[in-house]
Amino acid sequence: MIFKAIEKIQLAFWNTVIYVLDEIKPARLIVQKTYWSFENGSLQQILSTSLFVSLAGFLSGIFLFLVYLTFGG
Repeated sequence: MIFKAIEKIQLAFWNTVIYVLDEIKPARLIVQKTYWSFENGSLQQILSTSLFVSLAGFLSGIFLFLVYLTFGG
């Protein structure tokens, strides 16, 4: 039973990530710039990585809140 819940959470998470990267242009640009910074090795790498991690944390928080409302709330 718990494995089905984990699978549902994983599926919802990845569907959300794919949607964000596909439909929301600023998120796509952040990923592109972060990738470019890693390839280039410039000072922007630190800033864009921080922004990317912050965005990922923010989206994860929203996702967990929605999961809580759906399953626990």
